[in-house]
Amino acid sequence: MKRVLPVFACWLRIVLFLLLSGGAVCATDFELKFVKSSESPRDRVPMSRKSLTLQTSVPQGGYRLPRLSAKMPLYAAIDIGDKPRLLILDMRAANSKYYDRIHVDANGNLDFSDNPPIDGTIGSSGEACWTEFPEADLVVDVAGRQLPYRLEARAYCRSMKEFASASAEQLVKDRQVTADVYSKCFYAATAGLGADSYRLVVFDRNVNGRFGDMPRISPESDTRQNSRSQPVYLDGDGLFISGDTGAGSAMEQPMATHVSLRGQLFEFKPDVPAGRVALLPVTVNLGDVALPAETERVALQSDPGTVVIAAFRPGKQLKLPYGSYKLLGYQLVRTDAAGATWQLQGVATWGRKAVSVSGGMTAKLLYGEPFLPRAVVPRWQQAGIGGNEPVQLAFLLEGVQKEQVQSVTQIDGTSSSVEMSKSRRLNPLEPRYRIVDSRGAVAAEGSFEYG
Repeated sequence: MKRVLPVFACWLRIVLFLLLSGGAVCATDFELKFVKSSESPRDRVPMSRKSLTLQTSVPQGGYRLPRLSAKMPLYAAIDIGDKPRLLILDMRAANSKYYDRIHVDANGNLDFSDNPPIDGTIGSSGEACWTEFPEADLVVDVAGRQLPYRLEARAYCRSMKEFASASAEQLVKDRQVTADVYSKCFYAATAGLGADSYRLVVFDRNVNGRFGDMPRISPESDTRQNSRSQPVYLDGDGLFISGDTGAGSAMEQPMATHVSLRGQLFEFKPDVPAGRVALLPVTVNLGDVALPAETERVALQSDPGTVVIAAFRPGKQLKLPYGSYKLLGYQLVRTDAAGATWQLQGVATWGRKAVSVSGGMTAKLLYGEPFLPRAVVPRWQQAGIGGNEPVQLAFLLEGVQKEQVQSVTQIDGTSSSVEMSKSRRLNPLEPRYRIVDSRGAVAAEGSFEYG
């Protein structure tokens, strides 16, 4: 009896806890599974791209090369995981129109004899030509472990005339021949938290095989800080959060240090090599942030950017760790008069302002309505304006904090009260423009185009 009492007392404490807590047990550690994109269409993960640096000579490394047919084979080291993988652009036959075969050192052993060639399909338009190759499975080294990876390669040629006459060195130097690789895989977990369940997807946006790189301002975006209306672009990996079905609205968010799931804040700890993701509840040193509208998703970054928040269905209020934050992006979901569901996605620009979060007060984050339409000449064309040269106009829709609307898309419903585009069946009708001169006479008018 003396041995049983402690066990009985332990179970009694557990039962009392469950009764007092309403039976809610919150697990915080979940399996993170490798998924090939083609095998899970419900997870609408974007196809991330990386441009390869081509060269005409074999990189150092002691490779055992395959037999090559191309007169001018090209080589590229794919910087993926802890050790690069060599890719070779080749041809099935010496008289092939363009590169239609690749070789990939898929297992990283420097020996191509155990890697069969991958043959692609050539397409063309005018002088341009390209080859799309089937997806390839690799094994990459990350943090001392070998992990599966799937990618797809594509090769491009700007001018077949130049390809037929120029040297390999000149083709590479002039970028007449280029090649990209695309990530075609991700890691996903289904997280049950009380009565709710979530689908958490981490994807390799920078195509380096790591799946956990935190966002940073991209070099291209950093040069645009002097233009406050330019979007803030981030390098790093990405995150999708949705209901457990993966259906409904979708929005890419940056890799985060914290996730907010229907108002509950967690530290986000993915460990891809171990195949686990931890959600650690955060309950102290939190301040309230009022959102301007019912929000489906919103992402913020601390100033400086050591904390990144990715929120899913926060409603109209967030709880955040004390600090200063700037907007990265947001998504709103609304239903029109005919019952169709729409999603609007906005991205922050350099004109954004920081919001300070502390205890004892509610901070206000601004974005969204009222939206302001603008017609602008793109920056890339401004320097060349002169004489009677035609210029392009770009249509922008800006929110209250100068953020730019990236898309407005119908995601559900068979009919809509909104007039729809004839060319893009899920987007609203293209806006029209009219340009008048100083006397009020119409100089030009027409419609903008998507793309």
